[in-house]
Amino acid sequence: MGEDYPSETFRVLKNKERIPGTNQYRTQQLVLREFDRMALAEANSEPYVSLLNPPPGERAQASYSAHGIVKDEIDAHLAGLLLTIIRLSGRLPRRDLTQAVTMASQPALLLSFADAQCAGLIDTFHQRHPGIFDAERRTGDRIHNWLRHFESTGLIRMESQTDELVATPGASMPSYALTDGETARVATALTLAVAQASMRVATDEKQATDASVKRA
Repeated sequence: MGEDYPSETFRVLKNKERIPGTNQYRTQQLVLREFDRMALAEANSEPYVSLLNPPPGERAQASYSAHGIVKDEIDAHLAGLLLTIIRLSGRLPRRDLTQAVTMASQPALLLSFADAQCAGLIDTFHQRHPGIFDAERRTGDRIHNWLRHFESTGLIRMESQTDELVATPGASMPSYALTDGETARVATALTLAVAQASMRVATDEKQATDASVKRA
């Protein structure tokens, strides 16, 4: 219709993709190629198979970690929770992070160090993300590998001498670590529960030491 036609479809795209010396452009060639493939499939009485991935009408599978460390959506929520706990603390022993996840997986243990409201909050979070605290997500080197990955991408620093995890100030939450409105509240509840457990252990150890001194 000419360059001055007001409603030519995809004119900007065509101008950007135009093949020098021709009136062809990349998207046009891809579309025409697919029409040819459709016609060939029909002529051979074969089903047409799209080259698109995912196929038309299907949702793409979410990709959480380029290295496959965070493998699915539940893993992504757990990774988000771990990073949130580290950020809330700023610095914490690695054993405290492990203990937090262990407590979340054992309601009876959690109730020993958290009130009913906090325990209910964590239980609701678990129900919203089924299996997030299951043993297979915590066993072996999985969490350790995550922490190493967090460190390699600048999210945290792991201090080997003190075995502490240190949050990197200003680091953005990665796309493969999912958080929602409840994540920070659950992280706070677990952090407080771990602190309460540590205080109780310290108190019990002191009482045991005092008793030993008295007997001596």
